[in-house]
Order: sequence, then structure tokens, then C-alpha cells
Amino acid sequence: MNGVIILYNVADNESFEHVANWLEDVRRYSNGAEIMLVGTHYDATVSVTPSIPRQRALVRIPLTTSAPLTGCAVVI
Repeated sequence: MNGVIILYNVADNESFEHVANWLEDVRRYSNGAEIMLVGTHYDATVSVTPSIPRQRALVRIPLTTSAPLTGCAVVI
């Protein structure tokens, strides 16, 4: 396996709470695959914006976001 993309909903804190378990599983079973985290639904609510830097600091892996309502990827 070369890489894994983990998606979660930035507008749903419960979704982010599962990321740690998903990361653990990937690290356990992937034999060193590169991991990227993508926060979806960035455009669903503006109230999630402050949590993105905190989430990035917690996971310590590449993190980007996507905005499906507008069809844009938001790189921060």
C-alpha cells in the first residue's frame, strides 16, 4: 500500500473524534503507507474554521479540506 486518504466531516466533531482510531488502524495494517487527512464539508458552516488548526496540530499529518457545496478544495 502506497498511501491512504482518511476523510472526516469538519462540521461534525464526533467525526474528528474517530480519526485517532482510523490513524491507529492505518498505521498498524498499512506497513508504513503515507497518510493524508481530508476534512470534508468545509463550506457547511463557518464555525468550524477555528478548529482546523487545532485538528492539524493533533494529528500531525498532512491535512487539507474540501468544500463539496462549491466543488472547491480549500488548502489551509
